Amino acid sequence: EIIVFTPNLEIVYQEGLFFLNYIIEQVIEITAQIEFNLLLNNFFFLFIIGAVIGSFLNVCIYRLPKNLDIVSKRSFCPRCKKKIKWFDNIPLISFLILKFKCRFCKKYISTQYFLVE
Repeated sequence: EIIVFTPNLEIVYQEGLFFLNYIIEQVIEITAQIEFNLLLNNFFFLFIIGAVIGSFLNVCIYRLPKNLDIVSKRSFCPRCKKKIKWFDNIPLISFLILKFKCRFCKKYISTQYFLVE
């Protein structure tokens, strides 16, 4: 005796739609996550570029009126004139780590530098 299995096509159809709907939801969720990550990466990249440009603008704002070189001379504290080390010259981060003070003379550095960056 042969037993023939005949599936209920309505149930198969509903399950297929459910599965297809699930796949579409997953694709939409993954796409949204990728778009968010790209947006976040672009924001981070633009933030870094803006901080670097702001840092250079600070150099220009301080040095050009005083006829100082803006390219070949290293950064220095405006108060004690000591050269700033490379790790103390990272835009925004160094200001926060050093609490807006020079590492050497401990005098406050103007918040203008932080705001322009």
